[in-house]
Amino acid sequence: MVYGQTGLYAVEVKNSGQVRPQDLRSLRTFGEDYPQSRRYFVYRGKTRLMQSGGVLCIPCEEFLLSLKPGEAWAAS
Repeated sequence: MVYGQTGLYAVEVKNSGQVRPQDLRSLRTFGEDYPQSRRYFVYRGKTRLMQSGGVLCIPCEEFLLSLKPGEAWAAS
């Protein structure tokens, strides 16, 4: 979990090439407790997916390439 000026974020990283429903359980539960949060699941797959419960699944490569030193990260 990361909290800052731009909001509350939960990021989970898995060494998996696919997204399984059980992988998203903790992020969905977090979203129930903190509905204002943005939730991200980073994985080794190639496809960006929006899952039920407001979890955005992002390929690891895309996530890492979007990071910029000194700037807050935000998925577009």
